[in-house]
Amino acid sequence: MQTCANGILHERFADKYLALWPSAIETVPFLHYTPGGRYLLLSTLGCNLSCPGCVSHMLVDDPDLIAGALLKADPDEILNQVRDHSCLGVIFCLNEPSVSFHTLINTAKTLKKEGLLVGCASNGCMESPVLRQILPYLDMVNIGMKGLSDDVYRTCGSPCGVKQVLDNIKIIHDTRIHLEVSVVFEARREHEITNLARHLSYLSAEIPLHIMRFIPFNGADNDCEPAPDDAEKLVTQCKTWLNWVYLFNTPGTYNLSSYCPDCKTLLIERTFYGPMGARLTNRIYQSECTCGRTIPVFGEYYRNDGYEPRFRGGYRTSVLLDMVSGTLNQLGIYDKKVVSRVLVQILSGDWLEKLQTFFATPEGYIEYIRTLGQFADTQDLVHPLLGFYTERLEQITKFVTNLRHPRVFCALSHPYLASYPDKMEVALAARAGGDVLNYQISYTESRPHPLSREEFMALQPEIILCLGMGISDTSDFLHHCHIEGLLAPAIETEQVYCIPKKYPVSGIRWILALEYFANLLHPEIIRFSLEEDEKYLNTLLNDIQTNQTNTRI
Repeated sequence: MQTCANGILHERFADKYLALWPSAIETVPFLHYTPGGRYLLLSTLGCNLSCPGCVSHMLVDDPDLIAGALLKADPDEILNQVRDHSCLGVIFCLNEPSVSFHTLINTAKTLKKEGLLVGCASNGCMESPVLRQILPYLDMVNIGMKGLSDDVYRTCGSPCGVKQVLDNIKIIHDTRIHLEVSVVFEARREHEITNLARHLSYLSAEIPLHIMRFIPFNGADNDCEPAPDDAEKLVTQCKTWLNWVYLFNTPGTYNLSSYCPDCKTLLIERTFYGPMGARLTNRIYQSECTCGRTIPVFGEYYRNDGYEPRFRGGYRTSVLLDMVSGTLNQLGIYDKKVVSRVLVQILSGDWLEKLQTFFATPEGYIEYIRTLGQFADTQDLVHPLLGFYTERLEQITKFVTNLRHPRVFCALSHPYLASYPDKMEVALAARAGGDVLNYQISYTESRPHPLSREEFMALQPEIILCLGMGISDTSDFLHHCHIEGLLAPAIETEQVYCIPKKYPVSGIRWILALEYFANLLHPEIIRFSLEEDEKYLNTLLNDIQTNQTNTRI
């Protein structure tokens, strides 16, 4: 990330950003600083670590791949954007900010002179003298830890051990800058997390700890993903030492909200909001409990009624880039120049917003593949795939037109967490012949509060389709239903189905999920052979990849 000329280091991408848009502070995440506050999120490229399963790997593994999409903005231009978007300040996040040291310092200086707030999310792997140069310009810091052992940091290619990171946490705490700590929780590493909680408690039991349940991004080992129940138990254990412990990457968890440590009263309610993110539900704001206990939240509370497009805010942009890159690879497009050209086009203009609609319906996904073919100049090669999609859609529509449509509810791992009405799984359930209840509830990404018990009971679904991170099988979902005392035909007859991972509702194999849904909803009429169609789809994709190779040769 640096070049050297005449003995002087220079940033390769000085004052250039991949992310440059407003978002709520909870998407970074910070939970105890200006709740609901709107900040301009800034992301450069690169990192000083290389962690297995990194959610931001598209930003750090090969910076040159998307360098063409970087936006030039000097500190004064950043200042103007902060004002234009009515933000409280800026937060450097998504990648390691210390690799863009001078950009960070110069931008922070300019904003601090104007009385604006500056924060960053960092892995803490920097020398203490460097940290001390940055701290005078920061108001809040989230240190993301990888664990509490040198082995973990060596696996990430760290230039330092865990002691360096812990020393930096103490420096931040001692300077009285607002501090929150995040830590990755991999399966069977509970002891490291509890030891970290104990260590932080020596500094202060009021330090918020974010436990990030490991999700295997970027081809990481699936066995490293811990069960949601294990993560919930870990939160309880850590609260032995710390008062404010939160659980991320677990839809339906109550442990994203703030409860009084003394009387357990709900003080601030939050909900799941994508990888590593949270969002206020706009239901409850209390800085002091009725029992007199004060919650250590700094700054004012803000009702964040703003709405970020689905692929902006927090880590969702890096996940999108991974999705697009993966689609290109499945279409046999590996050439870095071509992949770079497509990604740069996707990041330009309003394509992030367009993709939000493309991924919402079968017809939209067909248009997405057609668009990628145009960007990569391989339109002709994807025609057979698009033909297969279209033929199956027409066939299923004809099958279900005159059938009774059962009442279907699409849930994201928990009965109170509905899939948004504009998500692909909802569209697929409707196209498969379901009367999809998600269209009847006021639950959208701009109003992300969970359903209440009464709202769920009023739906009375006959079939529940369950998907998303945080669930392993039907018994897990039914367990949540029984704990909540929920009654519905689908629960009584156990017509609850967790969608197999081999039939994802997103991605190039969505057509198999549609067939799976149709088989479930109308077994008396529809009996697609998923194995045969999976083989046929694989043949189509293999042919596309082979033709791509022949074209390159």
